[in-house]
Amino acid sequence: KNIYLAGGKNFSVANLSGLSLLDNISPEINGEYTLNTFNSWAVDLFEKEGVRRITLSPELSLDQINKINNSEIEKEVLIQGNFPLITTEYCVLESSGYCMKKNKSPEVSCSDSHFFKDRKNFNMPLAFDYNCKMYLYNVKELSLYRDMEKIIKSKIDVYRIEGRLDSPDNIYQKTKMYKEQIDLYNKRGNVKIKKDNIEKMSALSPEGLTAGHLFRGVE
Repeated sequence: KNIYLAGGKNFSVANLSGLSLLDNISPEINGEYTLNTFNSWAVDLFEKEGVRRITLSPELSLDQINKINNSEIEKEVLIQGNFPLITTEYCVLESSGYCMKKNKSPEVSCSDSHFFKDRKNFNMPLAFDYNCKMYLYNVKELSLYRDMEKIIKSKIDVYRIEGRLDSPDNIYQKTKMYKEQIDLYNKRGNVKIKKDNIEKMSALSPEGLTAGHLFRGVE
């Protein structure tokens, strides 16, 4: 509330407790994908709670998205970028004696690059915040660029590029590529994804790309 009174007008809410903190005031509220919005009932609930835009669960398929009822709330979907697969209170650095809060000069710092190696020998990035939460990322970056025409024709209102692990130049290049296809569709009713475009997008994400669950859902 103090932030709102100081001039904050737009809030991104990541959990239900955060939403309750905004009771009795009227800011613009955006719901994060961590709210796990998975169906029409959830969308209706958040609309009644005053949420203006909701980022749908990355586990939804495009068919499931298109079955969500129309409403005033804007439906946003992650189309590019890397985001945490797992968020946990358990910190491997703290349990190993390398916590910077408990050890002023640890040999290993949470600001260093850390990875978990999975059964396929992929290095999955780890990140840590000041509150000692640990985040595990997919080694491959989400990219729906190849299927942009299907996405534009869907019930998705807002396309989101997540750039927290990316460089400013990469974010610019990727955003430009998506905008070119959106402009093409608005001009002539279809996109034009060339082989060169796909190769360029792949070069911007050397660890590999994945379409996530958009066309296969969650089993």
